Amino acid sequence: MVDELSQLIETIRQIKSRGQFRKYIDFIRFPFYRNVEIDTQISFDFPLTVFIGQNGCGKSSCLHALYGAPDGYTPYKFWFDTKVDPVSYYNEQRKRHSFWYSFKDGNQTLEVIKARIKRKDDPNYWETSRPLAWAGMQTRKGKNDRDKPISKNVVYLDFRAELSAFDKYFYFGNLKNSSARNKQEFLRRKSPSLNNLFTGKKKHINSSSRFLNDPIESLTNDELKWISFVLGRNYVSGISVMHELFRNEGYSVLFQTNFAKYSEAVAGSGEMAVVRLVKEVLSAEDYSLILLDEPEVSLHPGAQHRLKIFLLEQIKSKKHQVILTSHSPSIVKRLPNESVKVFYQNPGNGRFLVKENLTPEEAFYHIEFPLDNKKNIIVYWRD
Repeated sequence: MVDELSQLIETIRQIKSRGQFRKYIDFIRFPFYRNVEIDTQISFDFPLTVFIGQNGCGKSSCLHALYGAPDGYTPYKFWFDTKVDPVSYYNEQRKRHSFWYSFKDGNQTLEVIKARIKRKDDPNYWETSRPLAWAGMQTRKGKNDRDKPISKNVVYLDFRAELSAFDKYFYFGNLKNSSARNKQEFLRRKSPSLNNLFTGKKKHINSSSRFLNDPIESLTNDELKWISFVLGRNYVSGISVMHELFRNEGYSVLFQTNFAKYSEAVAGSGEMAVVRLVKEVLSAEDYSLILLDEPEVSLHPGAQHRLKIFLLEQIKSKKHQVILTSHSPSIVKRLPNESVKVFYQNPGNGRFLVKENLTPEEAFYHIEFPLDNKKNIIVYWRD
């Protein structure tokens, strides 16, 4: 009997083989980019790809490049130089920081390179360039002949930063210009305004010049179904709102389960992360590029496995391309080998390499995860 995960993977493979994923990034190559090994290439042979590796091995850096690949997006959102961390524009061969990728548009195979260009008014500017032979691209006859970047909606979520409004203030806020004696008192004073939004007594909370909240949103039946599935409990209803009542912008959610009603002040951080992920993925337009940085943060292993099922279901139904970074065996386990990309450091020069098509077990070895199915190999030597 074929189980759910195996069937999902096989169905997605068949959909991809029929060419039903539109404007799908087939691979990305790094002729010279940050600390990635020169000319590293990552192929995306399956629509769910997992970057796995030890800390500080370039996984997020490559995710940032993918964010900047489509038309209208730029890696500058995540990577820019400062006086503390300056960025050199060229390496010793005068190569600029750049990456290029390939995708199909109808019967055409297109190649697009984006490079960091030094400008006086914008030192972190990125733009498309004509095809470059030194980067491994097919050159064109016309000097200015270049392909347009892929047109694709991008969803990017970094789960190390996906904190609720309550947690943002409680852990990182301050009492400057407040008469409250401590953070607890500050939050108690602000809670009546949030409660007025949740109960519908007010639609907006005003400051002296503007609204401090977006409209209240009720979680849809589909959102509740998937949130319940991933977290393994039954959520009856939920209300969410983006606001600045606690100074910094953040989300608050009022949950209702079979047993209790509570806000993010009581909820686990994993609950809030799953709400954000499910809402963003379900609302993403078809054929989106979805980039997730460590989505397993604060989730137990069972929830991590069900999160993988949720993502595969959305890939099947909406033809998304999903790429994520992870250290989670529960997410990587039983994925096809072509999904797994292992990042590791070159001991010779300190740059980061990528191995492809490893089994999940081989990937676990690279992150020093203990393996239970070790085998001893006995070699007999005969003269």
